Amino acid sequence: MTAWRAIAQGLRRYDSAVITARGRDGYPVSVRCVPVPDERTGTFAVSMPDSLGVEFSPAWLLCHFHDEKFWSLRSFGARGFLEHTDVGWHFRPTSFVAGMGGIVASIRLFIGGRQRAQRYLEARGLNPPEIPWERLNAIKHEVKAQLRSRP
Repeated sequence: MTAWRAIAQGLRRYDSAVITARGRDGYPVSVRCVPVPDERTGTFAVSMPDSLGVEFSPAWLLCHFHDEKFWSLRSFGARGFLEHTDVGWHFRPTSFVAGMGGIVASIRLFIGGRQRAQRYLEARGLNPPEIPWERLNAIKHEVKAQLRSRP
């Protein structure tokens, strides 16, 4: 499946996306948008206010969802370029990046994150930082006590 097709299919599950590109000042600019697929050009039309000063640049498109308690996380991303045409701004994808989605993906992210962190530390000859669990637990109990004493 092409990156364009995977993105077009994934977009059906989301109300909107966030696109990040570079502004004329060199800093990243992020805008919530509703990408409109254009299969003929292999791009996605996106609205970018002129006042943001966005320019042709590498870009990242992110779709994500979670409930009000930050559970049920699902997401995907796409790398590509933001380009301006005679009909407006278009995101031209170069790759689809699978994200979160379900318990299996959550476990994979957790385990993979630990492995990546371990490799990072080993490559630099570093030890994992000491975590002050006693202090953290004391803070947790203090906050719980404060919440229980509220009227």
